[in-house]
Amino acid sequence: MPIRSSQFFNNPQFAQAASNLASLFEPPSGADAAGWAEANAKKQVASQLAQQFDYITNPANQAAPDYQRRADSYMLATGGINPTQSFFAQNQNDATKRRGDDITAATSRANNADDNARALEVGQLGGLADFYKPVGEGEIRPAIPQDVAGRFGVTRELPADQGRVKPLTDDQLKAAILGQMPQSAQEAAAFGNTPVENVVTPNGPRIATRLDAIGQEPVIAKGQTINVGGNNDIGTIPAGMQVIRDGQGNVTGMKPIPGGPAAKADADSAAQVAAKSQTRNASADIVVDDIDRALANIDASPMLNTGVGAAVTGAVPGTPAFNTSALIDTVKANAGFDKLQAMREASPTGGALGAVSDAENHMLQAAIGNLNTSQNTEQLQYNLKRVSNIYRDIIDGPGNGQRYDLKTGALVGGPAPAQRSGLPGTADGTIIQNSAGDKMVRRGGKWEPM
Repeated sequence: MPIRSSQFFNNPQFAQAASNLASLFEPPSGADAAGWAEANAKKQVASQLAQQFDYITNPANQAAPDYQRRADSYMLATGGINPTQSFFAQNQNDATKRRGDDITAATSRANNADDNARALEVGQLGGLADFYKPVGEGEIRPAIPQDVAGRFGVTRELPADQGRVKPLTDDQLKAAILGQMPQSAQEAAAFGNTPVENVVTPNGPRIATRLDAIGQEPVIAKGQTINVGGNNDIGTIPAGMQVIRDGQGNVTGMKPIPGGPAAKADADSAAQVAAKSQTRNASADIVVDDIDRALANIDASPMLNTGVGAAVTGAVPGTPAFNTSALIDTVKANAGFDKLQAMREASPTGGALGAVSDAENHMLQAAIGNLNTSQNTEQLQYNLKRVSNIYRDIIDGPGNGQRYDLKTGALVGGPAPAQRSGLPGTADGTIIQNSAGDKMVRRGGKWEPM
């Protein structure tokens, strides 16, 4: 067969068309297959995301158990949140915080329980110590039932206990004394500034209230003008007395005639007063001096004169505690009721106070009863000074002479001891004797046993 040439033979356009047509029917390449697979996967993911979106946006599904998980999946897949912002991450954070709070709370409860147990144990030990410690002055420990005491290891009921009665202060003692005195004495103490007058009595000049002074003879002081008649006349002059006139001849008083009966009576009275004063000074100085000596002993050696030291060595002769106890015994022996009355009558300031009352004596004896060297230093010093004050008040009257300031402990007011030592009653060589027959002599300004 003859071959004819064609216009399409070796025609590039025809060749391209044929190639294009052939490519339509050739198998897909690997790249095409991969592209289709990727496209299908994206389509599937998009479909799933669409389903998830529809699910999580439906209010009816928000209570479902898997709602938060599906919401996290959608939001993370679409890039809407970071992993730390997911429901799961927040739930984990909350659980971690709750766990920490629970541990902290449990630790705090355990610590509180331990602290409470320890405090209870310490309190029980303290309570047990309180059961066995001495009951202080003025304190009362109530009875403890056995069921309560058993919590502290005590197998029996603890009876009530009361400490020693607390010593009264000066003010309390004086108030107690005033409460037992007659109303007139209470009024006199309450109205201490009530006007008084000096009147003549058989026992010498005395002080009386103006009401009591009515109708009594007044004491005529030196230089006092005597009221006389209009002609400067006077009545009958007592025996043994003579009139005193001033430069103008006016009567100003009377005085005993030297050597006369009145002068002799005055001399005898002065001698009696001097004798009483000597007796009073001797006895009073024993009490006051021995209190001062006891205080000096305590100041010199407080540990051996008071408390445990005195309790251990007080019965041994020659020890400081033995000597101090002896001084206190002397004070007790020379502060009896009979001596108090005699010394008050002989006192220039205490004589006007009248008889020593039972209340005053009881107050002094009660204060003396608290003198014991087994007390601690401060208490024994306080009690000694209080006895000295009460004693001086009874003998010389409240506020007269020296006394101790119980707040500072200092001796204040009145003449110094050196001034008192010059009185006739305290002259060296004076001998006194107490009710037990013990004698003491004054030497160098101090009393010494004979």
